[in-house]
Amino acid sequence: MKISDKRDTQGNNDDMVIDESILEIPNGPFTTKFACADLIRYYQTSDSKNDYNGLINLLNHIKPDMSIIRLNLFVKNETYFLSVTVSSMEDYEHLNKDNSIQIKEINGNNILTLSVVNNPQTFILAIQNVSQSFQLKNNVEAINECKTKYNFKDIKRRTRLDGVPTNTLVATVNDEKSFVESIKNGVIIRNKIYQAEPWIFKPLQCLKCGDIGHKALDCDTPDYTC
Repeated sequence: MKISDKRDTQGNNDDMVIDESILEIPNGPFTTKFACADLIRYYQTSDSKNDYNGLINLLNHIKPDMSIIRLNLFVKNETYFLSVTVSSMEDYEHLNKDNSIQIKEINGNNILTLSVVNNPQTFILAIQNVSQSFQLKNNVEAINECKTKYNFKDIKRRTRLDGVPTNTLVATVNDEKSFVESIKNGVIIRNKIYQAEPWIFKPLQCLKCGDIGHKALDCDTPDYTC
């Protein structure tokens, strides 16, 4: 079994990867994310590396010989997270059968409790060709009616990088069904129907060097990149 460490540029996060060439993965991989303050015991314990062997032994308390192909232990907003990727659906179901997993020793003593972290999918719509004369702050009642009717969480007007408003409203939808129906049937605001489509974020890209995050006008590259 081959193990390698991957680390970000700050050295704050690394993960263990088991060579998948020696594993048979018929259905996976499947990933579950956990949160637990006690994971600090395994975080950067020696040579600033995470104790992944200890974590494997820990997870084997849940089910012996679990088909682990990737572990990633990291810290975000002072909370410790562990993502576990397995190749077996059976193992994935073991990890997700409850909202939390209590890992115990043979004598029954509790080692730690891992809480499953669910990251709900976000559905965002672009409502097209809504005139800038339709100001959201002056049409609160119509917007609230729209949010209720189409199950929208929020509606905002898209603006350009220079702050100029566009003719597109961006709506966050609470569920997939409402999202799909809005795309199929459109969105009615003030008795007018508007076309809606999935919102695709397009980051600012330099037309000179091709990098993300700045414009060609601000680019330090001397020549254009083909």
